[in-house]
Amino acid sequence: MIGEEIREILMTTREFKAKMSDEVKDSDSLLQQGIVDSFGLIQLVVELEARFSITIEPDDLQKENFESIDSMVGFIEAKRA
Repeated sequence: MIGEEIREILMTTREFKAKMSDEVKDSDSLLQQGIVDSFGLIQLVVELEARFSITIEPDDLQKENFESIDSMVGFIEAKRA
């Protein structure tokens, strides 16, 4: 469910939807594919905080937390625990 919500954010948010497709797997690197860049990361953080009622701290802004949909699911689950 979390993964589906993240995919929805990526498919509907202006910054990402032109680069995102249904063919992108949950394990694919969004950073390497250019779907999320440094500017897009800020928008993604805002969207994730609002959607999942979490606070993403500056120390959380690590590549491994936002590399893929799968990594974001794990990160969000950890933040909610």
